[in-house]
Amino acid sequence: LGLDENKFHGSLPSEMNNMVNLKYFSCQNFEDDTGKLSGTLPSLENLVFLKDLYLDDNELTGSIPKNFLKHSASTDAPVTIGLMRNNITGTIPKELGQFQKLQLDIVENKIDSIPKELCKMNQWMAGTVEQFGCDAILCPKGSYNDVGRQDSKGLPCVKCPNGEE
Repeated sequence: LGLDENKFHGSLPSEMNNMVNLKYFSCQNFEDDTGKLSGTLPSLENLVFLKDLYLDDNELTGSIPKNFLKHSASTDAPVTIGLMRNNITGTIPKELGQFQKLQLDIVENKIDSIPKELCKMNQWMAGTVEQFGCDAILCPKGSYNDVGRQDSKGLPCVKCPNGEE
């Protein structure tokens, strides 16, 4: 279900959790004159078949729920979660470790930390976690690069010139 560049405002409805056969959901809003989803990210725990979720460029707040996509049947398959450029806070839940091949796009949020066990998920981020650890998921607080995470040897996360970013 693709709903990009719409005029939607407000929270994602809790009824989305009833769309158990949903495989793809995208509601990205890159353009300034489009709507922006707000509120907290729902757990979507009953979306068993969801493999691609894109909620980039919205105004989602709060943390990623611990039971996020809890009942997924895609734990061994590639799964993409796009949450870039929102206002998501807190720690990435260690429960996401159920996914073996996760692409977790969370740059330009307010994430505090990533549990160390997730930094050992070698097949995450197209295998870059094996090479660069947590930096492949997100540059640590107080550091940056052009893409917000290390995805190649030539583009490491570097300390912010004035301390915090």
